[in-house]
Amino acid sequence: MLRSHMNKISEHVYIFAPDKVTDRPILGVIAGKSGTLIVDAGNSSAHAHLLLGELAKLGIPKPKYLVLTHDHWDHVFGTSAFDMPIIAGQETRLIIEEMAKLDWSDEAIDRWGEEGKETQNPSYVMNIRWVFMMNQLHS
Repeated sequence: MLRSHMNKISEHVYIFAPDKVTDRPILGVIAGKSGTLIVDAGNSSAHAHLLLGELAKLGIPKPKYLVLTHDHWDHVFGTSAFDMPIIAGQETRLIIEEMAKLDWSDEAIDRWGEEGKETQNPSYVMNIRWVFMMNQLHS
């Protein structure tokens, strides 16, 4: 079962609770009069769609912008669920562009392990097999 819940922490700020079982990080929402901004995309499109569903249930307007705080897989792999401008720092953008060029098949991930690449850049390779397994189970 997919789990997570939205917590209102101030008049305009919400947090989407993390879930250790599915390795989902906390996500943020800032809902103002002129629009809604999402902070981080989540670890999968399924995670992102859960967030969007919670926003709809609460009557929060559809987000206009997505901000990525950093390049870790659990904060960026949900970006495909958002059809809106994405705001990120230059280094984060460059790392994500490099990640997008990689072959994410099981075979490629196995090769990365054999070649020691997962220890060279753990921010986007660490636990990657687990992420894709969880995405397949929860999508």
